[in-house]
Amino acid sequence: MHHPAIKTSSKEKFHFISDGGEMGALIREKDWSKTPLGNLKDWPPSLLTMVSVMLDNPFAMYIAWGREYIQLYNDGYRPILGSLKHPHALGISTRETFSEIWHIVKPMFDAVMEGEAFNHPDFLFQLNRNGFIEDCYFDFAYSPIRQENGDVGGVLVTVIETTNKKKAEDELKKSEERFRDIVRQTPVGMVILKGREFIVETANSAYLLMIDKEENEFVGKPLFDSLPEVEESVHALLDHVLDTGIPYHGIEYPISVKRHGKVAVGFFDFLYHPLIENDNKISGIIVTVADVSSQVLARTKLEEIAGIVHSSDDAIISKNLNGIITSWNTGAERIFGYSADEMIGQPVSKLIPADRINEEPDILARLRKGQRVDHFETKRVTKDKRILDISLTISPVRDGRGNVIGASKIARDITSQKHAERIIKENEEKFRLLADSMPQFVWTSDAEGNLNYFNQAVYKYSGLTNGKFETSEWLQIVHPDERSENKLAWQRSVITGQDFLFEHRFRRHDGEYRWQLSRAIPQRDEAGNIQMWVGTSTDIQEIKEQDQQKDYFISLASHELKTPITSIKAYTQLLQISYGEANDPFLAKSLTVIDKQVLKLTNLISDLLDLSKIKSGSLTLKKENFEVNELIQEVTDDIKHINTNYEIIFSKSAPMTLYADRERISQVITNFLTNAIKYSPNSLKIEIESHAGNNNLVVAVRDFGIGISEHDQERIFERFYRVEGKDEKTFPGFGIGLFISKEIIHRHEGKIGVNSETGKGSTFYFSIPFK
Repeated sequence: MHHPAIKTSSKEKFHFISDGGEMGALIREKDWSKTPLGNLKDWPPSLLTMVSVMLDNPFAMYIAWGREYIQLYNDGYRPILGSLKHPHALGISTRETFSEIWHIVKPMFDAVMEGEAFNHPDFLFQLNRNGFIEDCYFDFAYSPIRQENGDVGGVLVTVIETTNKKKAEDELKKSEERFRDIVRQTPVGMVILKGREFIVETANSAYLLMIDKEENEFVGKPLFDSLPEVEESVHALLDHVLDTGIPYHGIEYPISVKRHGKVAVGFFDFLYHPLIENDNKISGIIVTVADVSSQVLARTKLEEIAGIVHSSDDAIISKNLNGIITSWNTGAERIFGYSADEMIGQPVSKLIPADRINEEPDILARLRKGQRVDHFETKRVTKDKRILDISLTISPVRDGRGNVIGASKIARDITSQKHAERIIKENEEKFRLLADSMPQFVWTSDAEGNLNYFNQAVYKYSGLTNGKFETSEWLQIVHPDERSENKLAWQRSVITGQDFLFEHRFRRHDGEYRWQLSRAIPQRDEAGNIQMWVGTSTDIQEIKEQDQQKDYFISLASHELKTPITSIKAYTQLLQISYGEANDPFLAKSLTVIDKQVLKLTNLISDLLDLSKIKSGSLTLKKENFEVNELIQEVTDDIKHINTNYEIIFSKSAPMTLYADRERISQVITNFLTNAIKYSPNSLKIEIESHAGNNNLVVAVRDFGIGISEHDQERIFERFYRVEGKDEKTFPGFGIGLFISKEIIHRHEGKIGVNSETGKGSTFYFSIPFK
């Protein structure tokens, strides 16, 4: 219908699009006669008016006109479409532009066409607007555009993207959660105090353990109600941090604390840091504290020992046969605290504790008889009443005629040595006590690999008595099928110093064998020399059984699914043939989607069948001679046909004939290419090359995608292994394609691998010998 108010002689006379920025220009330049809206001169006045309003509006707006929802939009709306949809969206159906969310949008549009209006805040749409699906949030309103006769002609959409705001809110929430987790999990004590009353908002387990409090009796209460003994020491410091905002760092700060009902001085390293809110106001204090009392005391003792060691010349003392001291060197002065003036002429018994006073008469009696006094260890008392462990050597002093006239005593202070021996013994007892209380098998060996200890769990499990495991006799509980390989693996670890890791079966006392995972780690000294090995064995019988059940299920399910999926695919193709010429775009598109999904499911089932064959050892190769570059070109063309946006560059060498399983090699190349596409959402370029080297065919596929970390590269070819992380939902999969590819290449006596750098892409390659 022609409206006389609209001039059609030139574009400039359409005043409603005389301006409007880039979109006004695009609307003016577009040939609308080829769209469902028809020539501009035939547009309804209501549409013309709304287009004019939309183009002059700085907010993001677009119009979906008619039941086909043909789109017009302004400059503010362009960023929402992204690089993938703009400017193609102008003049086409919303159904086509937003196909990925059409199932959500269509019911709303249909309701608007019936006269309703909608608005939603922070509504989530998963849009593909830059080549990948992303979560987008919007505040939007859908309003009906009424024509002159009162009918609704289209939908006016006003929208504000809130994605960044939503993500910022989510990140803030996650940040707060991470902070709380850090507070709870950090090994040092942490507590958050709020307000002038220093109310305990949060306290982690390390802090609660430090102050000997339960959470319910500490959190939510004023700090000094729970810990009155620390108020005098720290109240002023906390006030200073609140008043000035300046953190306070205390190192080895002495504070009186109450533990087990007693108040004692402890030493702490702590940081009082102001808790600053978004308005820059200080609302509390974050306290980080580490109890260093044991370290301070240990250092003090070490300093005392170091002083003794520094002046640790042996005490050399001489005495006559009456036990009277006749000489006293500076070493004796340092060890016992007495000067020479104080001790010469005094009885040596002055140094002997009361419980050992009978030692001296016995020593003197033996000396008088000319008998030998062997070296022995004893205890002696110092001037300050300390009791020392002493290593004592007594030699007789003779006159010119050979008669014994006295004795020379060399006394060495071995107090610290004895203390260390007691510590070692106590630690060994603690280790054995701990190990014997564990249900897990624990064992140790010397540096040469000779096993010398098993915890009680091993004896209880095996039914053997203590002491039955010596040298290699421990192999008697290992299943005969694994003994030889077990012994070789252990010897290899002992020789190389690499961790021992081995799966084997142990015989239980009732004769049943159960699978165990054994691991041993070398314990080294400061120079890197192995001193001993500490190992554990963990029962993995149930894990093994679950793996068997999983493999059986995979095999059964894949075989059972193969026939119905084949039938579905056949019927889908028949429907595509029968209705391919029908004027029903929705049906045609639906059948295409079904066919693609069935293809994906068929490939998955094929992979599962291959996985089952690999597990059972029935994966066979059908080798033939074929030209390699022709095969690669076929696979590349097929991938391009499905992924039209990607540029796949094939760099080929001269023709090469390979004797191999053509279908399986095609399967590997397809896997490489599909993975390259999957993990390159922001790069549309893939490179594949083939060449001959060292009598081997080498094929490599390079992408410029997200890349793979060094840790994941070591495991990427394992069965069911998938890279964990933030991209997990974006890149789904079962983790079996590369495992199957590895098995195929290995069965061709070839090699497979990957070179990658996170954020820069990956190169997957394989080589197969020409035969």
